[in-house]
Amino acid sequence: MSVYDDGPFNAVKNPALLVRTDSSVGLFIYGSPYAKGKSTLLEINGNDDGNTKTDSRKFASSNLSFVKSLKKVSFGLSFALQNDDDNYYSRKSSGSYLGTDTFSTNEKRNAVGAFLSAAYKINSAYSIGLRMYTSYKKESNEEDEFNVIRIVKEKNTDSFAISPAFGFNMTSRRNLVEFGFLLSGGTFVKKKYDYNFTRSDGKKGNDSYSSKFEMTQSPSITIGILKRFKKISFSAESVFYIPAKYDDKGFSVNDEGTSIVVTDKKCKNTFRIDQRLGCEYMISRSTAVSCGIGYIQMRQNNDLSKLTESGEDRVDVRIFLFSLGIDKKLSPDTKIIVASSNHLILNKLETKASGLSIKIDAYEFIPNIMFAVIQKF
Repeated sequence: MSVYDDGPFNAVKNPALLVRTDSSVGLFIYGSPYAKGKSTLLEINGNDDGNTKTDSRKFASSNLSFVKSLKKVSFGLSFALQNDDDNYYSRKSSGSYLGTDTFSTNEKRNAVGAFLSAAYKINSAYSIGLRMYTSYKKESNEEDEFNVIRIVKEKNTDSFAISPAFGFNMTSRRNLVEFGFLLSGGTFVKKKYDYNFTRSDGKKGNDSYSSKFEMTQSPSITIGILKRFKKISFSAESVFYIPAKYDDKGFSVNDEGTSIVVTDKKCKNTFRIDQRLGCEYMISRSTAVSCGIGYIQMRQNNDLSKLTESGEDRVDVRIFLFSLGIDKKLSPDTKIIVASSNHLILNKLETKASGLSIKIDAYEFIPNIMFAVIQKF
């Protein structure tokens, strides 16, 4: 959260909190060995279809963070990924539609990222911070479709991202209240695509495309508050995303399966808000338990006029979060954290393009296991 002190991991969250952190190093590891999802094609052109797609995926990620604190200035370096992205991601899907067509997909992703942060302590109550994020991601996606003729599609993507942010923190030691503020300038990504396909009748095709830096996530404003009591503290945070338009380019095979076409969607983030509540209770001077809940809602409209004669699709995503954890100080300089976080994702998609109308419902449940250790130096 933007107001909760996470030691060296503040370099990833609100950089203004770095001035409250002693010089330290932290290692954070999390992942999900098993996650399941299912999507249902509700109807095509008003007709009930009822076909389903099942998903299974695995992912793992880590965060290695360093903080060096001086008298009024602190510096942070964190090797991590933003927005709960993963260092390793693997997903397999299979299903059918229209009663006859079948498909399967195999998606893999590897990524590395880094945060460079700095904070300045104005006085005992106020601090500010700056943060710059950059990442490199390599993705592969293989899709196998069968409808009279089998088509195997393969897409490889290399992407480089940057994202700046400014943070502010205010602490009232008299009332034991803290306020946090974070302004993110959005995320800008440069991509390179390589795409090829092979048909069962021997026909093949390949193409590539490189983009300039383009926005993939709109700017956001984060506001948080923390209230401490004798043994318990409560926190709340909201993230508001500013509506923005951007292009989403890629490759696909035409309807006849004979050639590659460039896909170009005009995306607009019409609404997104993240809300989180947290609570921490001190069992003893060295042990604390915590829990949290969260809710994320996203709506996005995509203009498909560059792909078809006319059309658009609408995406509505709702994510419910629940977490439970325990902090244990092994010594004045060493602390470990064990936690579990669970995500339930509900997704609705409606597409209307060139006389075609499609409605899809999907859900996914993702359990996460987390472990962290912090060492002061």
